[in-house]
Amino acid sequence: MKFRTKLALGTAAVLFGTALAFFAFFSSLARNLAMERLEEKANSLAQNLASNSSQATYNEDLYKQLAPLLKSLLATSDAVAASVCDASGNALAEAGAVEIRLGAHSL
Repeated sequence: MKFRTKLALGTAAVLFGTALAFFAFFSSLARNLAMERLEEKANSLAQNLASNSSQATYNEDLYKQLAPLLKSLLATSDAVAASVCDASGNALAEAGAVEIRLGAHSL
């Protein structure tokens, strides 16, 4: 092969390798950013639910107030299941059909 052909092929290989490395880096970066955003949204929903459900714990009709709260959370967000538990891990109210295992607690 001629020198020009080898040089062109070498340059193309370097450019292709660089493009592949950039693609891998930026796709990983985008995936990490999406996971961080999802975790932030989940934490925000959990904090909002916790603050709203704490008001119901002081009333005697606890279950009547928590069930609509959980159902409205599922209707207005990306959540598929929600649960309010007491300090010992017993579920006070649940909504949604998906069971998720988180350590000793299940939702």
